Amino acid sequence: MLRPINKTKLNILLALLSFIFALLVIVWNNNNYQLYQQIKNLNKQNHQIVAMNKQLLSQHSEKISGKSIEQTAKQKLQMLKPLEIKELQL
Repeated sequence: MLRPINKTKLNILLALLSFIFALLVIVWNNNNYQLYQQIKNLNKQNHQIVAMNKQLLSQHSEKISGKSIEQTAKQKLQMLKPLEIKELQL
């Protein structure tokens, strides 16, 4: 037959279980916060890498297009586009 449960022991057991559960919740929240901080730092690094990549791509496209060469020619050699073009008919 079943023995009657002592109320004091039951209360102690419930208090102990709730204390353990509270500790586990604190640990779980701390782990979630640490993961959040790691994700935040990784996103920041990712944005920096993407920005550097865009900057390098724009510099490379400038070199390919000859824009920097054209600006150097205009500034140092004072080469300007002709204002009007005369055609010579042969």
